[in-house]
Amino acid sequence: MATDKAAGAQQVGVFFFFCMLLSFSTMEAYGKWLSQTFPVLQVVWARYTFHFILIVAVMAVLRLLGRGPRFHRSHRPRAQIVRSVFLFGMTFFYFHALARLPIAEATAIIFTAPLIMSVLSGVTLGERVGRQEWCAALVGFVGVLIVVQPFALIAAMTGNPDALPPGTLTGVAAGITGAFLFAFYMLSSRFVSVVDPPETGLLYSSLAGVVATSATVPFEWQMPDATGWGMLAVIGGFGALGQYLAGFAFARVQASKLGPLTYIQLLFAVSYGILLFDTVPGINTLAGAGLIVLAGIYTYRRTARAN
Repeated sequence: MATDKAAGAQQVGVFFFFCMLLSFSTMEAYGKWLSQTFPVLQVVWARYTFHFILIVAVMAVLRLLGRGPRFHRSHRPRAQIVRSVFLFGMTFFYFHALARLPIAEATAIIFTAPLIMSVLSGVTLGERVGRQEWCAALVGFVGVLIVVQPFALIAAMTGNPDALPPGTLTGVAAGITGAFLFAFYMLSSRFVSVVDPPETGLLYSSLAGVVATSATVPFEWQMPDATGWGMLAVIGGFGALGQYLAGFAFARVQASKLGPLTYIQLLFAVSYGILLFDTVPGINTLAGAGLIVLAGIYTYRRTARAN
């Protein structure tokens, strides 16, 4: 009986995780679509501002019902702030990449973050990084090279701007920067996840995004109409929904089991690219993404066995 309950809880957790991936993929595709109408900075501002409003509203209702702990109190506030800055930076650069690259390519680049994290953990946390982890990171790096077509990038940088579509260089640089910041975000999560509940991290990360963007967004502000406000609110809703679903999923299933499923998001990205933006990924994107997925799954499996 207990085994059946555990299996049922895991099935529910996998379902929540699947919904989380769909929510984040929808947010990213929607962000790319919005960036055709509004400045990227304004889209990032909306992603965090409406996310923050939703979280505060939910927490206020829980407090009124006497069911909500004081999520705003962190045992490691400085670590939470640093972690939140990393997440904001990742979102900022990733949305810039989405605005300039096909969604499948931008997603493939950002998905190198787990490989980067496995290497950086040896430098920042003193963890042992074996040859297998280095090989997996190298395979993932080769996958990125296949996706971004380095020879075309070099040609574009050395006087042949027609070698690539406009904005590709900036998009690739933004995507790689976002991947490194995402890796640092995941590393910093280890310092706070053991002492603070997930809701505290949600509150800090959304507040950091609001503060960071509100100081600069007036310089690029484009006043939306009523429909525009609704469109901007939706992206924050998808972001908040995705992070809440992540909490539900990881509470029921081990992270090592859910990790490999993360790469389903690449399929969502390809699907959204075809359906919404009429961009079919080329052979280089599919081949490079395949290498990144294989390297990432191998790294997750190695981590699971080590744990």
